[in-house]
Amino acid sequence: MKFFWIIIILFLASKTTILKSQERIFCEGEHCTDNTLKLVFDNGGHWSSEGFTRIGESIRVRVVADIVEVTNAWAMGVRHDKSVLELESVSIEGLDLPTEFISSIKPAVGDPAPGFVCAYIAAFLPAPGEFLEPGKDIPLVEARYSVSPNFFGQTKLEFTENLIPTEGSPPVSINFNIDNRTLKPKTLTEGVLNGFHCHCFFDFEYAVSFGDDPVFDPRIHGTEFSIRMLNPWPVKGFSLGVLFEDGVYTFASNRLGASPDHLIENNITDLDGQTFQLFGNIAKDAKKREILSIERGAALLNLQGDDFLHIDLEPTVGGSGFIVEYTIAEGKDSAIPPSPNFIDACRCSLNELLVVKLPERTFPEFVRGDCNDDGFIDISDPLFNLTYQFTGSIIPSCLAALDTNADTNIDLSDPIYNLKHQFSGTEAPPSPYPFCGIDSLPQGEAMPCEKTSTVCE
Repeated sequence: MKFFWIIIILFLASKTTILKSQERIFCEGEHCTDNTLKLVFDNGGHWSSEGFTRIGESIRVRVVADIVEVTNAWAMGVRHDKSVLELESVSIEGLDLPTEFISSIKPAVGDPAPGFVCAYIAAFLPAPGEFLEPGKDIPLVEARYSVSPNFFGQTKLEFTENLIPTEGSPPVSINFNIDNRTLKPKTLTEGVLNGFHCHCFFDFEYAVSFGDDPVFDPRIHGTEFSIRMLNPWPVKGFSLGVLFEDGVYTFASNRLGASPDHLIENNITDLDGQTFQLFGNIAKDAKKREILSIERGAALLNLQGDDFLHIDLEPTVGGSGFIVEYTIAEGKDSAIPPSPNFIDACRCSLNELLVVKLPERTFPEFVRGDCNDDGFIDISDPLFNLTYQFTGSIIPSCLAALDTNADTNIDLSDPIYNLKHQFSGTEAPPSPYPFCGIDSLPQGEAMPCEKTSTVCE
C-alpha cells in the first residue's frame, strides 16, 4: 500500500501545472450581450473564482452574473471533473431572484460529462420587479460538491453548452434573454479549485511548503517567508529549485540549474540513501523583489558545521528564482529531525528549513486597468474612468491605474483600450497587469500613484 501511494504522489507531482482562473472571450459579434457569467467558490464567506478546500469537506459554488442589460431569462451548463468532485446539490433556494415563471435546475444526465444545467425564466412578458436589474456579482444558482479523498492539486469548473437535462433533450446553451432577443455573454470567467491534501494522514509522505500549510499558501506579505518541510523520518539531504514566474513562486523540479546538464530536482535523501521526490505548494507575490538573503531556518541551525548548504540566487539556466542544495557531511551522524506531529486533522507542523529575506516594497503597487480598485477587470473600470474624466465626481488615489494604455495621459483612449481588451481580446494593458506590481514606466513619466491599491495590500 505504501508503494501504491508513492507512485500516485510521483505521478501527480509530474503532472502539476498551475491553473489560473481567467476571463475568456465567449461571444463576438452582434448576438452578444455585455452581461457576464462567473463561477465563484465560497472561501469562508469570501467568494472568489479561485477556491480552496480540504478533502472530506464540501465546497459551495455559485454562478454569478454582472448584469449590464436587464434580462428576464438565462441559461447555462457547468461541468466538473467527476474523478475529483461529486455534485451533492444544485438549487436557487435562498437566492434573491425575480419571481419565477418556470425553471429547470438539475444535474445533467449522460456520460462522460458530469455537471448541472440551469434554465430560468422570470416571465414571458415581464412586469416591473420581474427583470434582473443591472448589478455586479448577482447569484443565479448555487451548487454544493463533495471532494474526492484522493484529490491533490487543482481542478477546473467550466461553463459548457454540451450538457443535457433529460435523455433525448437538446444541450442547454449559455444565454440571456434581453428585449425578447437571445444573446450570449461576451465573456465567461471559470473557476479553479485548489485541493488541500491531509499529508499527516500518511506517514510515508514528504512535502515542501511556502509557509505553514502543505499545499497552497496565501499571498506573501512583509519582508520574509519561510520554506518548510514535512518529513516523518530523518533526512540527510535535500535539493530545491524555486521558480518565480507570472507573480507566483513554485517548487520547480528540473527547471533551474547551473547548466542544462545540472538541473536541480526537488527531492530528499533519507538515512538509507533513498531519494524521494518532493512536491509542494505555490506562493503568490505581487511582484518579484530582489532576494536579500536566504538564511538557515530553525531545523538547520543546530546542524551548522556538520553539513554543506549551497544557495544560488542567480541560476544560469531556467529563469528567475533560486536553487538550494543541502547535505550532511560524510561521516557525520547528524540529520534533519522528523517534523513534529500534526496539529489537527489537516494541518501539519513542519520543519523550518530556510528563511527568505526580502526588501520592503518602496513604490505603490497597482493593477493597470483596475480603475475602481475592486480586484477585477470588467465593464465597471472603463465606466469609472469615464466618470472621473467627464464629471470629476470621483478622485482615484492611483491615477496610474487609469492610464490603461500606459501613454502617460488619461484620456478617452484609456477606457476604449480597456473595453477592447475585455471584449475583443486585443492587446492587454502594459505591466503591471494582470498581477499587482509597480509602474513599468520610468519615474517622472508615469502618472502619480499616491498609495498601493487596496487589492495589492
